Amino acid sequence: MTNGDFVAIYAAVVATGVAIWDGYKWWRSERLHLSGFVTSNMIAFGGSSTPETEGNHYTVLRVQNRGSVSCEVQLVQLSHYKTWFELLRRKPSFNAIVVHTRHFGPDVPHRLEPAAEFSSGVEQTDELVELSKSGWLYMGISHTMSEKPFLIRCPSPLKLSHYFCKTLPSWGGWFNGSEAIFGRRYSAVVA
Repeated sequence: MTNGDFVAIYAAVVATGVAIWDGYKWWRSERLHLSGFVTSNMIAFGGSSTPETEGNHYTVLRVQNRGSVSCEVQLVQLSHYKTWFELLRRKPSFNAIVVHTRHFGPDVPHRLEPAAEFSSGVEQTDELVELSKSGWLYMGISHTMSEKPFLIRCPSPLKLSHYFCKTLPSWGGWFNGSEAIFGRRYSAVVA
């Protein structure tokens, strides 16, 4: 092999790397990139607690737009799949629209801008707990950038737990009894 062959091999490797990098940049640019999570057993306290929310547990959905394109959240939904085959085909055995209230975030429809977050929730009833035990329960949003909904699996199985709390800081918001506040655990789960 001559020096010219080494130069040709080096040029081919660099050109391939540049092509892969350009493909990656194209794939990531001007795209909607949603991420999120579902948290169960949430209770209202402080400024967000009202007589209607007293003693109720909620499952809360939070979706972040990490892309560079905005979308419009059209509705919040629950989907239940009894079998793995239904999940594979995306044919749920149970679908429900979550009636969105101002307790959980902005009104629907909602414009979800880049680097913004959307939250919603549903009261965690016995029926919802049974659905989570009998299959795969998903909560998600339908949006304008896709024909398919963006779904996130709910923790399985959901458990209705009773929380007892020590003195809590006096600030409004959502509190999950298993989360640490100020580095200390303020509650315990009683089965």
